[in-house]
Amino acid sequence: MSRQENPTTVTHVGPSAHFSKPARFSGKDGLKCAITILSLDAPTAWITYSGALKARFTDPGADAKNYQRMMNLKYEGDTHAYLTKFMELNTSGQALGFGERSAVRKALPHKVVDTMNVWRGNRVLADDEFINQLKTAGANYEEDLATAAAAQPTRRQLPLKSDRKSPKSTVGRLWASWKEALAGIVQSAID
Repeated sequence: MSRQENPTTVTHVGPSAHFSKPARFSGKDGLKCAITILSLDAPTAWITYSGALKARFTDPGADAKNYQRMMNLKYEGDTHAYLTKFMELNTSGQALGFGERSAVRKALPHKVVDTMNVWRGNRVLADDEFINQLKTAGANYEEDLATAAAAQPTRRQLPLKSDRKSPKSTVGRLWASWKEALAGIVQSAID
């Protein structure tokens, strides 16, 4: 039998009874109460029920699937997004090992990893330090790329071929009247 089903009874007499813990009151007299103190460490029915639901409806192979997705994750130009997704897929709750750190180093650009290695020196970093330094180095690298791209002069682009037909030359053409000959001419453009 658990402690919750058969709780120990502590009896206090008088109004100075200790009411700081959850209790069940019994008895007919208001001054005399039997206070049953429930253990706060014992699991409640809801905790055990929710734990059973999680165990029932959790995919037993989810950690293995997430690990494979984590190891196959590709860097797509945003270090912060890559590392955040990488850590979200680490559902096992274990620390990053040599294989996981190697996968991150291989996926990220070499300049990001080199910058992080210079910052850390010869120290071995904890997981959160490792990820935070990579995020900072990645942000610096991406900012440098954006600055370099903005500093380059823009190239003059050639006009694209269009479906419109270019107007035919009017040299040597004869019009039937003066009105037709002057139809496309704007006087303000001539002045």
